Amino acid sequence: MSVHILPAQGVIDAVKQAIVGSTPLPAAVCFDFFDTLVSRSVPPENTKKLAAEKLSERVDNLLHADEIYQLRSLLEQRLCRENRRAGYDAEFSLVELAGAMAGRFRQGGFLERTSDRQDFINRFVDIELIVEKEVQRINKELVNLLKYCHDKGVSTAIISDFYLSGRYFHDLLVYHGL
Repeated sequence: MSVHILPAQGVIDAVKQAIVGSTPLPAAVCFDFFDTLVSRSVPPENTKKLAAEKLSERVDNLLHADEIYQLRSLLEQRLCRENRRAGYDAEFSLVELAGAMAGRFRQGGFLERTSDRQDFINRFVDIELIVEKEVQRINKELVNLLKYCHDKGVSTAIISDFYLSGRYFHDLLVYHGL
């Protein structure tokens, strides 16, 4: 069995044709957020490295960005293993990761010098959002298709398996005007 993947213009044309030729309208058109509506201008790991640099600055360079990135990588792997063992997807949430990072910063004696636990978690997530916004680029053609569907009265949904909870994901949608 072979899978045929349409280029973006082929998808756009096919969706528009399905809408124009349909009575009633399609129930909904779903759009994935990453690599569909938006793409990163850098590889995902570089996004994490940029966030580590910003976090290092926020903690007065008490830990080097490379150390923060390595710690983050280890904690991500641990959280994924724990979730898999508990019967869940091998994914993690950013807030969960931030809490684990806060614990390690506290163990290392860095948290008391930088902030309390909840403040650290908030800063960590804020940095991640700042970096994501800096590196994300809108795919104008597919965003225009989203708007076209909406204008034609077709229900739309934006989906993602992104590691941010709905509250933070919503912030990205608002930022991009979606």
